[in-house]
Amino acid sequence: MDKVIVVLCVVVLAMTAVDGYDRLTGGNILGGGNEDSKMSSIKSVTVPEPRLGDEIYYDHEILIEYRYENKTSGDYSFWALDVGGTQDIEIVGTTTMKDGFGEQHDVMYLKRQLGAQFTVNADSSDDEPITANGEYDIKRDEYTDLSEDRIVFTEADAWLKVEELPNTNIPLEFDGYMRSYFDPEEEDKETLEESVLGDDRYIELGDNGTYDYAMGEFWSIEYQWEAQQGEIISGYETIFINVTTDFGDENFSLPFQEALWYTNDVSVPVRQYIVTSTYYEDDEVLFYFIIENDFTLQANGFTPGDKEILWDTCGGSHWYSQHPTSEFESWYSNYMPMSGSGFDESSFDFKPEDAMAYLTTKDSATNEYPSPGLKTFLDSYDDIIVTRAEYSAEKDTAGDPQPEKKQGEYWWNLTFGHKRTDDDRGTSSRNLPYRYQLLVKQTSTSVLVPEPHYDDEWEVEEDYGIINGTSPFMNRELNSVALTMTSCENIMKTDDKVIEFFYTRPSGIEDDELSWGEVEGTGFTLEVSSWSAFGMDMIATLTGIETQTTSEYYWTLSKEDLLEGGTMASASVDAQTGRLISILYLKGTALQGAFSED
Repeated sequence: MDKVIVVLCVVVLAMTAVDGYDRLTGGNILGGGNEDSKMSSIKSVTVPEPRLGDEIYYDHEILIEYRYENKTSGDYSFWALDVGGTQDIEIVGTTTMKDGFGEQHDVMYLKRQLGAQFTVNADSSDDEPITANGEYDIKRDEYTDLSEDRIVFTEADAWLKVEELPNTNIPLEFDGYMRSYFDPEEEDKETLEESVLGDDRYIELGDNGTYDYAMGEFWSIEYQWEAQQGEIISGYETIFINVTTDFGDENFSLPFQEALWYTNDVSVPVRQYIVTSTYYEDDEVLFYFIIENDFTLQANGFTPGDKEILWDTCGGSHWYSQHPTSEFESWYSNYMPMSGSGFDESSFDFKPEDAMAYLTTKDSATNEYPSPGLKTFLDSYDDIIVTRAEYSAEKDTAGDPQPEKKQGEYWWNLTFGHKRTDDDRGTSSRNLPYRYQLLVKQTSTSVLVPEPHYDDEWEVEEDYGIINGTSPFMNRELNSVALTMTSCENIMKTDDKVIEFFYTRPSGIEDDELSWGEVEGTGFTLEVSSWSAFGMDMIATLTGIETQTTSEYYWTLSKEDLLEGGTMASASVDAQTGRLISILYLKGTALQGAFSED
């Protein structure tokens, strides 16, 4: 079953990549030859601007291959994915759409559909090789603000079916849905395509240049491009542009090659073909990861639109830095955001500040802290924050006579961390003992006399102690005020899909009530992350394709029941700004019942 889940992960990765790699500018990741092209005498092209009504029809292929081998033990793992299908794009028109702050924008509406068949091959030293065949279909809508040419919002529906897996009783089939709200504060970097085309969108043979892709504050990768020759692709006379770079050393390399073909007649590349690979080898280990992606315009695959896109036409107060209805409170001294006003009316029953007060106060009877190890850890550094906090609950509603129904057990699984120092350079963060984890529990008991109330008691149920890892940030590198739990939930509930996926409205109850308190595997999580998906981020910047929306500190509401129920869902809000980030829902085959006992 583990290998089958690996196959599903590979396919979902590919679907995510395809969904992200395509946008108005084309989007791809492979490499290869151009065996079917013919030479053309064309010397220059002026690429037309996209127009409302443009229709684009691509054929596409994706090839992904991964291998890891331990030369000493002989252990290895390998998988390969081969995808073939089509992509249809239409610039539909203009409309209005809200961003993650609830602000309405005038936007350009683009829709795309991707359909494909695929084969996955997987093998390893400790298991038999398998082959899986399947297909998927993705429908994705994109909404781009007309004032700054920034994506505001995307919405995607995806369907996936996998057949012929060993030891499965039935084919695996999943439907997925995702909304993404993009960050207007994120730097608007020039893309590779913008660098090549320039403002006049004119290219002639011999044109060349460089493009710097900034990777953080301290270094960048330089790409070289050159318009090398004329070729006929899909019946169009095009200029072929070659883009190359090579980053790494004799042991590790990250080569990249992209090819673009532009014509006078089509507003996007007639073909876009990218190959990127990661390779590492020494005396003990061999590793490589190769991705190829090829999108080629079908014959007669472009219909030009009849209306100009009127940029700079979205007026109004556009880009909030904080959600206008949100509540923020100072949090450094509490190590994590606070509960907020109106907490008693929220879906939660264990305040973060109650957990912190308990953990940082001596017991009056023993004169000891609940976790002496945590106290020592907190006293050792001055930049500690909670890097991950998982809230969960088991309510005893049947045994609680009070209408509030707060009797039950509640937990915060807390991980504290601090940032690595300059002295730690050269050491992997995974090997630095800069985190501390424990599980603190609150037991709430209903009491009716002399007056109805709840008695709360706390304990450290599990003290995991110091664990390896670091915080990606110091507290002072994040905003000094953070979104409260209560405000976060209120913002989440402004999205109709969050209500649909997480909340129920029982008969006779006017307010939405959270349903996940009774669903195993569901919780509310706060997390710090500096993860930026380097590969996806690099491709996004090079091609102009918006692949994801990210956050440094965020709240996530989630539930997962893939094994028994075949469902999972999540919704995230930025803890520094109150911006809705994303909503995800997946429903399909219950994995536990899909596999035979053999």
